[in-house]
Amino acid sequence: GGSTIDASTVKADAKALVELLSTKYNATATALDDGFPGITGHLWLGEDTAEGAISALTPLLERNKKKIKTLLDEAAVLEAAAEGATEPHILAELLPQQWANFIRSGPMDEVKPLGTVASP
Repeated sequence: GGSTIDASTVKADAKALVELLSTKYNATATALDDGFPGITGHLWLGEDTAEGAISALTPLLERNKKKIKTLLDEAAVLEAAAEGATEPHILAELLPQQWANFIRSGPMDEVKPLGTVASP
């Protein structure tokens, strides 16, 4: 079987993860939306250097922003599940990759009650 984890620990961890990812997402979005004021207003960087840095950082931050958003959405689902606000079939729809992994490799005593059948 699986290990037992205290539900309050899962709830607290999920909430902390959502808060952390929200902070990271907002910081990334703000940097992109505001045009990197920390770089453009830096005393020791000339305009050409600042523009070069911004050109190099923008695609990286855009990709990271999308990745953080995906993680944030998944963490929010986890938080709702930890609160008991989500049924298993809804989780399966919202997190299909994680659900498939659980069904394939999860402990049979936890998978079987969900209506799945073992492969022959």
